[in-house]
Amino acid sequence: MPQDELVRLLAICAAASVDVITPRATAQQPGTALAQAVGLDMTTWWQPTAEGYFKHVSKAVILEAVAEFAPEHVNRLAKLKKADIASEAERLVAGTGWMPAIFRVEASQDSATETDADETVDAVAAQFSL
Repeated sequence: MPQDELVRLLAICAAASVDVITPRATAQQPGTALAQAVGLDMTTWWQPTAEGYFKHVSKAVILEAVAEFAPEHVNRLAKLKKADIASEAERLVAGTGWMPAIFRVEASQDSATETDADETVDAVAAQFSL
């Protein structure tokens, strides 16, 4: 098989066998090491929206998030109902690059280059070539 096909097959096998789902955000996320190793940037694949995130967390969690990406709006939003806060949070977060803690990767990923990632993929693929 060509190397690119082997790498795709390896990705499918890894995806099917790795479970990093946790019931809530914690200080130590189980997928952090894997995300760092592959250079995963969730902002490329997912954006927090009212329907996809904010309506599924508590009002307090939404307000904590807003304090990170739009702190000047927290007091105003605190007076609203949860559904309204979720909608407004979606509007305010757009374009900020903010991610919930569960999707964040430590700063050490920033120091990795694409070349490093390519070399890692090449090394892993070489181990599995027949």
